[in-house]
Amino acid sequence: MFDWKDYLKLSKHLKDNPIDNLEEASYRSSISRSYYSVYCIARNQLVNKKSLTIPKKDSHKFVIEEYEKSNNNKEKQIGANLKRLKTERIKADYHDNYNDNRAMNIKNAKTACLNAENTLKLLDNL
Repeated sequence: MFDWKDYLKLSKHLKDNPIDNLEEASYRSSISRSYYSVYCIARNQLVNKKSLTIPKKDSHKFVIEEYEKSNNNKEKQIGANLKRLKTERIKADYHDNYNDNRAMNIKNAKTACLNAENTLKLLDNL
């Protein structure tokens, strides 16, 4: 079975070692992989630990809201972090002019990696 944490490893690699002449694409991909690493693990925990069925339509929204509406503070934080990561992932994946500033691209990729790392620690401790 695929280890979704490998996406975070790839994200960090792209952030730290952007491909020559493809720096912006590397940073954007780093942000995207950070989100998907956390999303897939969070989703799988809802299925495996809470026996929830994830709907095919609006599955990302469903997963985020399940954590946000929890009475558990760690789960609420997971939901909030996942929502932030998703917002940045959408910008990185779809916006033509997400960020033309190299320093901001690096900062956004670093922030996404750190947010993903922290969220995965929360998920590991549930």
